[in-house]
Amino acid sequence: MIMTIIKKVVWSMCILYTINVIISATGYLIPINIYTISLTAFLGVPLIIGLIILKYYI
Repeated sequence: MIMTIIKKVVWSMCILYTINVIISATGYLIPINIYTISLTAFLGVPLIIGLIILKYYI
């Protein structure tokens, strides 16, 4: 159980970093902090897509 949570957190950090590298050319960045990492670990890819859309429109 603990290993599953740790895997999800590490995976979330990697995904957020990769997304930031890809979209950094546009001038937008998704902050990598405890809130985005924990929410991404529990909600997954739909949250990342939602964060990107939110960042573009706000």
